[in-house]
Amino acid sequence: MVNKVKKFRGKVMRAFAGFLIFMLACTAASRGIYAYRMPQVTVAEAQSGSISHGFEAVGTVQAISRKAVVAAGGIRVRKVCVEEGDTVKKGETLFRLDGEDIRKKTGAIRSEISELEKELQKQDRERRKEEEEREREARERKEEKRRRKKRQKEDAQTLDASLRKEIQKVKEQYRSAAKELSLYPSWERYWEDAENSSQEYLTLRAAAEKQGAAKEEQEAFSIFSSTFESAAKKEWRQGKKALEDACRTAREALLDARENRREQLSQQKRQYERDNEDAEYAEPDGGAAPDASDQGTEERIRDKISQKSRKIKEYEQLLKNKGRVLCERDGVIERIAVSVGENTPDGASIVYRDASGGFRFTASIDSDQRKQLNVGDEVSLSFQEGIIKKEGVAITGIKSNKDGGYEVSAEVSDQQIAEGEIGTMKVKSESDRWDCYVPVSGLYLSGTEKYVLVLREQETFLGREYSVEKRKVEVVDKNDEFAALKGAPLESEEQIVVASDRELKPGGRVRMAEGDE
Repeated sequence: MVNKVKKFRGKVMRAFAGFLIFMLACTAASRGIYAYRMPQVTVAEAQSGSISHGFEAVGTVQAISRKAVVAAGGIRVRKVCVEEGDTVKKGETLFRLDGEDIRKKTGAIRSEISELEKELQKQDRERRKEEEEREREARERKEEKRRRKKRQKEDAQTLDASLRKEIQKVKEQYRSAAKELSLYPSWERYWEDAENSSQEYLTLRAAAEKQGAAKEEQEAFSIFSSTFESAAKKEWRQGKKALEDACRTAREALLDARENRREQLSQQKRQYERDNEDAEYAEPDGGAAPDASDQGTEERIRDKISQKSRKIKEYEQLLKNKGRVLCERDGVIERIAVSVGENTPDGASIVYRDASGGFRFTASIDSDQRKQLNVGDEVSLSFQEGIIKKEGVAITGIKSNKDGGYEVSAEVSDQQIAEGEIGTMKVKSESDRWDCYVPVSGLYLSGTEKYVLVLREQETFLGREYSVEKRKVEVVDKNDEFAALKGAPLESEEQIVVASDRELKPGGRVRMAEGDE
């Protein structure tokens, strides 16, 4: 009985263990089916640093300088020896002109030069005649001016002599008055003469001064003497004053005469100056330089003769070369403006590019690439499948083209580089340093809104599970691989979905690609 119980318990335990194994197998199968239906994703973490920009563009090399071949205009073309795009060497014949036509043109130009020289001789004779007439008139004006100056000088001398004579006359009067004043006696002498010349004064003085003179006699003399002396002094003063007044008047007259001389001479000089100015103003224009229009006519004739003479030398050189127009430098024909049987134009007959001024590499880029490139930036160029490389070549020009793109150019110089060679331009630059950038494949767009899907992890009764969370971001810079985000929208070690085998929805469950867990 005991054995039977033990056997029964063993069967129960084995059955229960089998049930558990069956349930575990079912759970695993269920979980596998559940996980298989989830999107499988690849994730990556955000990084910090700079992102590089760059692109490549294919272009061609062309010579910078262009040479215009200008042949004598109006000459018939016999043969054109080159075609557009041909490579030519220095000294090679470009085209040939008709020799007979050149000789006819030369003869016609010589006749024109002969006529121009005759006209120039005529102009020269007329000019010489006019110059002689101007010289004659100038001599007459000069002689008239000399005579006028002489008359003015003689008139000035006559006036000065007359005024000096008047001054001398007044000066003599002044000297006479001054002399009379100087000879006028002093009061003592005048009184002495007055005493001696008055008999009454002498008689009364003698009576008063005699011995035993009466008092009445002395009083009579004293009264007479006082009256007589007072009258004499008055007369002496009046005489002296009259002489002083006469002397002063004569002196003032002398000063006035001198001032009058200065004023009249100055006035006469001013009048002469006005007369001379009026005479100069009234002179005819013949005294001026030759007419500029005449000089211009002669100069134009000489220019025409010079131009035609150069044309003859050019024709003579063409005849010497048997009508051949030669290439001056190695180059590539770009444009031909002459045709057989037609006359050569006045401008360029042929234009070709030559390597004397170096080469210009030109490539086309689009508007997005234009944002990465500016004049002065350095790029690298490679030719002949990378055999020739040029580093640090500066961009010299960027201009828009008719296709809506841009044409970028850079100058290069290398003896191994030839006209028309195809090359590749590589542009690479580093952006500013960013705190957060992610792979471009991790960016999602909904309308105008950009976002990333951040991976979330959690533990469940079925084990570890993953989901994705939507997070808005703002892109501030990007290239073909990475996009820089504004600020720091992702925390350290956060991962975002960069690839998925099916469409993702924010908040949905996902499974990790093998090797990412």
